[in-house]
Amino acid sequence: MEQHPKFTFICKPNSGKGGEGIFLIDKFKGIPKNLWSDHHSDLLVQRYIKTPLLLEKKKFDLRLYVLIKGFDPIEAYLCDEGLARMCTEDYR
Repeated sequence: MEQHPKFTFICKPNSGKGGEGIFLIDKFKGIPKNLWSDHHSDLLVQRYIKTPLLLEKKKFDLRLYVLIKGFDPIEAYLCDEGLARMCTEDYR
């Protein structure tokens, strides 16, 4: 059986600020049930990268936004626009 790489995901609730409510999971089953059932709880989930991406020794990230509307059947929409952030100092 083929092994799949294990990823860590960082979950950020829309209602949080300054890092409040952020948690890490390794399976989507790790998302608390109340966040699945509460239609007013938006949650940003992104793959956590332990080794940051570097461009000319500067950390950057690229964000693509996907809205998952349903799972059975799967219905997802990719936003035409994304976001790139670049640091101004070398990563140490």
